[in-house]
Amino acid sequence: MRISTISMQQQGVDAILDKQVSISETEMQLATGRKILRPSDDPVNSSMVLKLKESVSLSEQYLRNGELATAALSFEESTLEGITNNIQRARELALQGMNGTNSAESREAIALEVQQIREAIFNLGNTRDEQGEYIFAGTKAPTAPGPFKSTDPKLASVVFDGNESQRVIQIGMDQRVTAKDSALDIFGKQETEVLGSAVTNSSQVLEGAAVAIGDVTGMTINGIAIDDVVGGTDAATIATDVVANINAKTGETGVSAVVAADGGIRLTSGESLTAGGSNNGDIVVAVATGGDIAASGIEAGNYRKTSGLMINGTLIGDVSAGADPAASADNMVNQINIYTAQTGVTAVAGANNKIELTSNDDIVISTADGGDISATGLKNGTSRNDDIFTALGSLVEWLNPADPDNPQIETSDGLLESLDKGLDRVLTIESKIGARINMIERHSDVERSFVDKIRENISDINDVDYAEAIAQFNLDRVGIQAAQQAYSKIQGLSLFDYLR
Repeated sequence: MRISTISMQQQGVDAILDKQVSISETEMQLATGRKILRPSDDPVNSSMVLKLKESVSLSEQYLRNGELATAALSFEESTLEGITNNIQRARELALQGMNGTNSAESREAIALEVQQIREAIFNLGNTRDEQGEYIFAGTKAPTAPGPFKSTDPKLASVVFDGNESQRVIQIGMDQRVTAKDSALDIFGKQETEVLGSAVTNSSQVLEGAAVAIGDVTGMTINGIAIDDVVGGTDAATIATDVVANINAKTGETGVSAVVAADGGIRLTSGESLTAGGSNNGDIVVAVATGGDIAASGIEAGNYRKTSGLMINGTLIGDVSAGADPAASADNMVNQINIYTAQTGVTAVAGANNKIELTSNDDIVISTADGGDISATGLKNGTSRNDDIFTALGSLVEWLNPADPDNPQIETSDGLLESLDKGLDRVLTIESKIGARINMIERHSDVERSFVDKIRENISDINDVDYAEAIAQFNLDRVGIQAAQQAYSKIQGLSLFDYLR
């Protein structure tokens, strides 16, 4: 085989260039410490390294977020410690003020210190963090002095200008932590709330269970005896007979009956009696001594219309029950809201047919003589604003009334309880903050271990083996020297050198 001179020359040059490229790549690997200098060197491992580096970057961001959350929580915790100390001091002063041997001057001095405590807590509520944000404003950015404002020098009226939103920081793929708590969870809501139990379908309509075979004896409705049904052998016939006997006394009881589709007896109460009386929509089912009405599916009880409800001293009109508890709750809510201007109380129908009352002042629920409010789910009693500013303001007023001839707080009842509620709220949030900080530390430890493991994987894939690279570099250097010497020899293999 004949090889041209130019081919031999080109092969020599190519060999030198290949060795130069090889020695250059090895030199770059040694300089950078990386085996993969460009994606084309190893596409599979190069892609894997990029993904692993993205994971490291994301984990490092989570770690930074954890540090930010820990700093925010620690700052809030120190602020809450100041609030806790102030409330505890106020409680000590309250106990001191309840000593009957205190003079008017002593009570005034105690009241002055409580007022100073109230102002201190007010200022703590408007604390800013290192970025200048109010830590208890939620996600809102209120104007100065902060989320808590008062136009009264003695803070007689404090309003909240923030919101209840909580700041949440992501510290892991599926892990978030609350970095700032709602001010209302700490200082208390500035309105009075009463949540009743479920409203019952008190009157107008009573649905009995399916009628069973048996004697129905001794039934009375609204105090009127209903004729017995005995000896029946068929539930449908017994139901028909019971309904007929109840309807025979409708003129006296104001209650009529029908057989419902499910086989039970449905009682409906009218508003008045033909005999000139009125049952006000009540259905009162009872059983005479020795009687048994179980087979009728109707249970004995007082299914009454709500009457005599009083809120803050205002008599709320009687309310008829609806076709079901939900309708009954709506009727009661509408009736209460008619008197909002007089009572200052607003009602809504909450979950599970519960009546929720709210007010900016006290809510006093009572029952007029002869009334029955059991169906409303509300109970007699007094409820007050539970925010710490109101509690401390009430303590100041009790210790040193603004108008001694007309004190707004006449007794110390509930004052300590209000302070204890305020203290419990703050301590609860403090314990939650401690738990969150501990959780962040544990999660950060796991995240750091994860980052270390990923970096090990990246190192295994991409880091250069220096011993191997140096050996390769030396081989490439010897190789290029050999190629250069060979090329110089080949240059002398020309016939023109012998033509002289």
